[in-house]
Amino acid sequence: MTKQEEFKYISNKFLENKQNIASNMFQLIEEHYEHSPAVPDVLKENLGLLRLNLVEMIAAALLHEEDAAERVSLWAEEVAESNVRRGLELDTLLHAVSFYRASLWEIFEDDLQERKISFQTLLEGLQLIDRLLDSIIFAFSRTYVDYQKRNLELARQAVDELSVPIVPISSEIGVLPLVGEIDTKRASLIMNHSLSYCTKLRLKHLFIDLSGVPVMDTMVANYIFQVSQSLRLIGVETTITGIRPEIAQTVIGLGIDFRSVETRANLKQALAGHGYSIRPS
Repeated sequence: MTKQEEFKYISNKFLENKQNIASNMFQLIEEHYEHSPAVPDVLKENLGLLRLNLVEMIAAALLHEEDAAERVSLWAEEVAESNVRRGLELDTLLHAVSFYRASLWEIFEDDLQERKISFQTLLEGLQLIDRLLDSIIFAFSRTYVDYQKRNLELARQAVDELSVPIVPISSEIGVLPLVGEIDTKRASLIMNHSLSYCTKLRLKHLFIDLSGVPVMDTMVANYIFQVSQSLRLIGVETTITGIRPEIAQTVIGLGIDFRSVETRANLKQALAGHGYSIRPS
């Protein structure tokens, strides 16, 4: 046989042995999960995809079809997206690929021994398939990494939202209770979110309560002052409440002039001054 005929022989044999490849693969998976309660159900469900779609694409690649490699990559991304949404771990999916790799070549043991195809052709075919499977592993890994990055970004955004919890208590008045340490990043978030939320909610007055803030350095104190000034420029008055004695000393020692900002000892006193009362629970 010519090399082209040998590649066609290999391609056809893959297609003819789809079921055998799948059975060998499933056996390897069961052996791998021998000490586990069961093979993951989601992996069982995906064996059909691994068996049929991938065998057909590998068979096409062996015939040197131009778009075969691109189809494999697109297929891998679709499979990874589907599985990551269903909670399948990346290492489980990568194991499936390794089992698939091992299963593919078992069907050629007899052909190699009987020299139906040359060793050189078989080696070239093996190298081509390894490249395709490696591209699948890369696509799987990249998809999972991208998914984790998206989740981390969503989690970060949620944490940022919670760190600046503006609570409207009427159509025109809101309260921003700050708790915990404020670093420069969080101070910047307070600035951005305050301006954004007050505009969105059409607030006319914002009470910023600092009673839960244990420490405030020079930069943070300046940020809080700038928040008040920036809100005033968009028509929102501010009242700062709950300034702890040590923070007050820091502000005075730094020479920051808060005289242009309304301050009150605590939130209850500030709200009472505007006609609101906090009832004991």
